[in-house]
Amino acid sequence: MRVYKRKTERGKVPLDVMKEASERVIKENCKIRAVAKDYQICHVTLYRFVQRIKSKGTATCGYIGNRQIFSKEQERMLAEYAKKASNIYFSLNPTELRKLAFQCAMINKIQIPDKWTETKMEGADWFSGFMRRNDDLSVRSPEKLAYPEPQVRVSSFLTAHQHIIGHSVPQMVDNYRMST
Repeated sequence: MRVYKRKTERGKVPLDVMKEASERVIKENCKIRAVAKDYQICHVTLYRFVQRIKSKGTATCGYIGNRQIFSKEQERMLAEYAKKASNIYFSLNPTELRKLAFQCAMINKIQIPDKWTETKMEGADWFSGFMRRNDDLSVRSPEKLAYPEPQVRVSSFLTAHQHIIGHSVPQMVDNYRMST
């Protein structure tokens, strides 16, 4: 799901409120429903929280956020690289950027979904999120040049601008020191 809109207010009870309510249930032997009503918490949520504290000693509340593939620093460097390529008239189209990101993830040994390994590129959802997080970045298909074949365009560009753009993805990772 590319754009998620929250439909409920569940999971928004602060941790300190949950701890205070669970202490009343555990230490003062108050009934769960009465405490939940006093704190305006769902009694089932409070029951589960109390059970986790009794079994594990600690508990968390709320929902876990989305899993990011790259750190903020790695995404910033990837965006910088795309801007640098665009500034020297070699802008990456969305597919090329997704493949580049996949290669960076593989080099840095970042855990990625199996589907991305099958397609050898990052997913469309990752790309749309990346573009949303880097709104100053413009990634689109470049205009056609006089050369009919894309390989001719790429090879002629790389030979002419190799000193600017770098040699390959592993060297880009080394130059920008992308790490896990």
